[in-house]
Amino acid sequence: MSQAMRQQLAEARDWLFPRRCLRKKRWLTEKLVETVIRSRLRSNRDRPQELHYYLCKECSGYHITKMKQPA
Repeated sequence: MSQAMRQQLAEARDWLFPRRCLRKKRWLTEKLVETVIRSRLRSNRDRPQELHYYLCKECSGYHITKMKQPA
């Protein structure tokens, strides 16, 4: 991929999603994010105690967090 193409993709991504969402992984469906969380909790490497997810109002995707989300 050329440098110009990379630059165009970066600019399009920045335009589509808020900058704070770009640092996070974005999961498209609730079912997928739940599967990822179960997998991470079963992992033996750097296993967190708890993981939660939330629907992001900015990018309409799901993000995973260690912080408990309000009901």
